[in-house]
Amino acid sequence: MNYNERISDYIASLSDENSAFCESLREYAENNAVPVIKRCTELFLKNLLCIKRPANILEIGTAIGYSAIMMAETLKNAGIIQSNTLSKACRSIGREHITTIEKYEKYLLLARKNIDESGFADSIKLICADAGEALLQLRLQKKKYDFIFMDAAKAQYINWLPAVMDLLNTGGIIFADNVLQEGNIIESRFAVTRRDRCIHSRMREYLYAITHDKRLKSSILPVGDGVAVSVYS
Repeated sequence: MNYNERISDYIASLSDENSAFCESLREYAENNAVPVIKRCTELFLKNLLCIKRPANILEIGTAIGYSAIMMAETLKNAGIIQSNTLSKACRSIGREHITTIEKYEKYLLLARKNIDESGFADSIKLICADAGEALLQLRLQKKKYDFIFMDAAKAQYINWLPAVMDLLNTGGIIFADNVLQEGNIIESRFAVTRRDRCIHSRMREYLYAITHDKRLKSSILPVGDGVAVSVYS
């Protein structure tokens, strides 16, 4: 275990655990090679949610529903939502607190089951579709979000960015995970394996775009596998 891994493990050890149900999902994910947010990244995400107190969140990349449920628990603990109950503000306009997108069949049934059993079925809406198509539909529906969490196909972040920005409320936050690609992002494209070159080049495009777009104020942080946080103005 290297220095960074030891530091990450230490920071994670200081945190409060999620509910037993949420922790069981993390254990399942880790034992079955399901991608799941790193502990230290999760802690940072939770703090941002408590600071921002978003009325509505869009997640791109549900997997088995762990992050959506974890975010719902965080909002509940912050007094923003109640288990199995939408806030009056969101209910009055027919809007869930968390909308999450997933296209892979192997995850969808399990995600639905987990969300139903979590106690947050009324607060989490699962969209079964390709992310690009789902984002287009949400734009056509003129949806708006206070917080957008991207944790799916990393090579698509740059392609999703225009739609994601269009879906953000002013002052909204884009939280993009795994942007440092285990350190490969700093390497020449010829130093990474051929199969990873597309992700490498597109992630570099994404990071350049968010740091040079005057509508965004972005920070890239070495938390977990790298997090990019962008505020839309």
